[in-house]
Amino acid sequence: MAPKEEQEIALTKKACQVTVDVYAKYLRDQIMEIIDADKKVKHCKLAEGVDQAFQDKKYLGGVDPSQVDSCYPAIIQSGGNYNLKFSVVSDKNNLHYGAITCALGARYKSYCSNIVRTLLVNPNQEQQDLYEFLLKLEEEVLLEKLRDGVKLCDVFAAVMARVNKDHKELADKMTKNVGFATGIEFRESSLVIQPKTTAVARKGMVFNINIGFSGLPLKGSGDEGIKTYALFIGDTVLVNEGHPATILTHSKKRLKNVAIFIKDDDDEEEEEEEKEGKKQQEEPILGRGGRRTAILDSKLRVSAMLSLVSS
Repeated sequence: MAPKEEQEIALTKKACQVTVDVYAKYLRDQIMEIIDADKKVKHCKLAEGVDQAFQDKKYLGGVDPSQVDSCYPAIIQSGGNYNLKFSVVSDKNNLHYGAITCALGARYKSYCSNIVRTLLVNPNQEQQDLYEFLLKLEEEVLLEKLRDGVKLCDVFAAVMARVNKDHKELADKMTKNVGFATGIEFRESSLVIQPKTTAVARKGMVFNINIGFSGLPLKGSGDEGIKTYALFIGDTVLVNEGHPATILTHSKKRLKNVAIFIKDDDDEEEEEEEKEGKKQQEEPILGRGGRRTAILDSKLRVSAMLSLVSS
């Protein structure tokens, strides 16, 4: 797959913006509402909604819906059943309020894009720490190494070296590849970032990078039968010469943007009594249901209200 020309890169960027908008304005909001109202919604139903959103003008930022399509059916997974591949389909299980992986991608005028995010409901400290480590792998290793002139196998090796150095116990739980070149074809099979690929990245190439861990033991879980979870992130990026790859899917994924803490009404009342006389500074976004969610912000848990960080 040859490096992209400027016009092709522009089309790819437009596809990326559509993907980000549908994730932030539709899918993430849907999940937040489901959690806040304590509703039961199947993964496959959420995925169907994403496909419909790709044809809805209000989520497309002025882009012509007739030029937009899904690269693949959106993949929503939770509740201990995870397969971190893009060939799987969302199952009929209800959304579980734990680790929720979301993968979706828009095609605009034939050019593909992709994004992967994990939302964490009531994550324990170990989950938070591993998520932060996953972010570092993407930002400090994968993006840093993926540049013009570097063999794709060397990019993978750099990621694996960091895993073995910092969290050796995760080596066998990591995805078997950490991305692939994309364009009109969603996945270019000859340019996969994996151990055996000796092909070289070139300036102007576009990659869907994605890295995750599955089968992670869920310690101290209060949910019967949920013993494992997964963490999965991914972005569409542009290869540069002399400096790290550039992310084209601009959607925040810091821990404070993806962690959701649920508090029951009783807990909220107790905290309100303790904080009597203090004025709440957060404005409610969702105002119904017996549960309230809060995005983790700078490691502070803001209870009673849902503070949704913009994409």
